[in-house]
Amino acid sequence: MFNLRFLNNLKQKLTTGNRGSIYLNALPERYLSRLDLEDLNTLRPNSAEDFIDLLTTKSAFNFSLSTDRIIEQESEKTALNTIFRRLTVLAIENNDHFAEQGVQTFGFGFPILLYKDPKDPSRVIKAPLFIWYLDIERSFKRANEWILTRQEDFPIIHNLVLSAFLRNNASVQLTPIDEQLLADAILDKEEIADLVYKQLTQLNPHNSANLKQSFRQALDQPIQGIPSKQQLEQRPLNQAHILWSGIFGLFKSQKESIINDLDYFMTNIEALQQKIEQKKQQTQIMEHCLAAVDLDPSQQRLLHVLEKGNNLVIQGPPGTGKSQTLTGIISNVLANKGTCLVVCEKKTALEVVQQNLANIGLGELTAIIEDVYRDRQEVVHSVRERAQKQHGNYKVYPSYLKLLKNCLAEIEQLQALHKNQLQPLLEDYTWADLVNQFLDANELANKQALEVHLKLEDFSFDTNELEHILDCFEQAKIILRPIQTLDQPFNAIHST
Repeated sequence: MFNLRFLNNLKQKLTTGNRGSIYLNALPERYLSRLDLEDLNTLRPNSAEDFIDLLTTKSAFNFSLSTDRIIEQESEKTALNTIFRRLTVLAIENNDHFAEQGVQTFGFGFPILLYKDPKDPSRVIKAPLFIWYLDIERSFKRANEWILTRQEDFPIIHNLVLSAFLRNNASVQLTPIDEQLLADAILDKEEIADLVYKQLTQLNPHNSANLKQSFRQALDQPIQGIPSKQQLEQRPLNQAHILWSGIFGLFKSQKESIINDLDYFMTNIEALQQKIEQKKQQTQIMEHCLAAVDLDPSQQRLLHVLEKGNNLVIQGPPGTGKSQTLTGIISNVLANKGTCLVVCEKKTALEVVQQNLANIGLGELTAIIEDVYRDRQEVVHSVRERAQKQHGNYKVYPSYLKLLKNCLAEIEQLQALHKNQLQPLLEDYTWADLVNQFLDANELANKQALEVHLKLEDFSFDTNELEHILDCFEQAKIILRPIQTLDQPFNAIHST
């Protein structure tokens, strides 16, 4: 069941977030992983304006960042070295995040919204309205050169963190980017001016109609540098303001989709609880616990635990078979006509599981989604291609069903046998314990001498009988100890 208090606390934590993140605080300041767009003009005159022109006219491009300037002043050398350091850090961290998480986070935010926090007027939100995802690589053909790249499938999104912030703190829902505007994978200057005007009007309802035209003109003007924190504090900012500046940085995953889901859960919590109960009642029982890969007894046991509807945590160091176990679980779910979602922080682990499934012929039934924007087209294309193929109805042959039924019956019989062997038969002794004691005793004495005088039907083989026999043995041991022999005691008397 949903815990409403827990969901509310989780939502509050997600929406509050870190106001120092690039989504709500786009000031470069001392962050080496951020670069002001206007700094590009330090490398080459009008480079920032050229980048904006290219961004708003081309869906795919390469943009070189380098300089041929001969700088003599020490202050300019320091500024240039700072730009080189920031570009280097951006390239390295972007590649590191891609290698670890499978997602590239380098992007460009433009323009910047300045807005006082309604709940804390001392804080000013400096948030990019739109984000273009890019790629950055250092060129090894030329010293101090970096290449910014954009492909047609690189997403353009509005700042979801900003939208969540304004919705929860100012009760304003910003107008998102219309998907039709992105049909050509470009936001041109006219579209940017129109979108910015609409969103700013939501924050400042009394904006003049001429403001939209002034926005369009501002896009053709020289790019402004992002002011420092001290400069912003000196501005009155009685209402929301647009700063026609841009910021390069690492735009890591936003949590807007999670926040929207939490809102939906809390609004419809009673209906969802009823659906969950209905789903539990309609859940189809697993037909079998067979897997398409080899599993050891401990791994096979997990399938039986899952069959009973229990949750599991599988823990262990690398190389202990966790991926093999997961592959077996997935193949079992598919064999039982189910679906499975695997979520992992690292891409490498997903690739191992996918390769394991491909090795057993299930590769075409899998898809790895690293980025919901970039991988959407590939996944949709794969699904459509499979749906367009005309397949006949798959027929399950009776011989297969008979074989499966016999296998399951054999497995159940073996499982029952193993279970019975672990049950205590006499006191706390299992079958294996009693057999072990019998073999040890047989090495010390000849049981054939007893078989002549003892019959199985004379014994009940229960605990009371065993205790009675053991008591008799203790008494006999006391009586026969002085004679020092197991022979007939009367023979010892006769010899004396």
